[in-house]
Amino acid sequence: MTTGNRTFTMVKPDAVAAGNTGNILAMIEQAGYKIVALKLTQLSEAKAGEFYAVHKERPFYGELVSFMSSGPIVAAILEKDNAVLDFRTLIGATDPSKAEEGTIRKKYAKNLGADYVGTYDQITSFVNEVTKDQGVDVVYDSVGKDYFDVCLASLKDNGMYVLCGAASGQVPLLDLGRLSSKSLAIRRPTLGAYTKTHTDRLSRLNNLVYLIQAGKLRYPPAKIFALDEVISAHDLIESSTYSNSGLSAMSGFSVSQMTS
Repeated sequence: MTTGNRTFTMVKPDAVAAGNTGNILAMIEQAGYKIVALKLTQLSEAKAGEFYAVHKERPFYGELVSFMSSGPIVAAILEKDNAVLDFRTLIGATDPSKAEEGTIRKKYAKNLGADYVGTYDQITSFVNEVTKDQGVDVVYDSVGKDYFDVCLASLKDNGMYVLCGAASGQVPLLDLGRLSSKSLAIRRPTLGAYTKTHTDRLSRLNNLVYLIQAGKLRYPPAKIFALDEVISAHDLIESSTYSNSGLSAMSGFSVSQMTS
């Protein structure tokens, strides 16, 4: 919904989960916008698919719908003179790596820990630029069929392609001879293979805690509990709303919201 003086926007699931909603809304108000209406909600896959129907034929459509229905969003109607054009400037380019400093996308993409931010349709040129034509060690691909070939091409010698999903469809049948020119490896990991035993689960949890404490992984909790609220946390973990992943800490622990 857009008119000359009103526009619609959403704070997306990753920004809501990271606790950035208030900061983003503050940036919007500081830019002169009046928030006419505000709603915290969660899109179903059907509603997200309908909202983004204009992209239905694009390779990223499935992944986009899955992401937008993965957690709560904050929807807002904003009012200001020249609202539509001014908001495009405020929010910044769709690719945060090209957004100007001070824009919402530039600020919060970097805050999520990204050293570089690119898009699937620029993989080859983006990787060549960042790595000086050397290629990358590992590609984690959740799209599948549509970008399988360019993902393989972006790897350096002895690189590894990791398939994490297939939003655009299953990857094509592969002649293993294609891997020989760079001695490439392919993996299709599943959670069950890494958490079969109690020892496996403890090992993964210890790795997670180490990465967070070392500042190598950012983990925005959806909800934080005091240690004496363990029963409430357990009930929430067992519900369908939250994933079964807890993080122990000295003063409490957190539960992460499902994102897939």
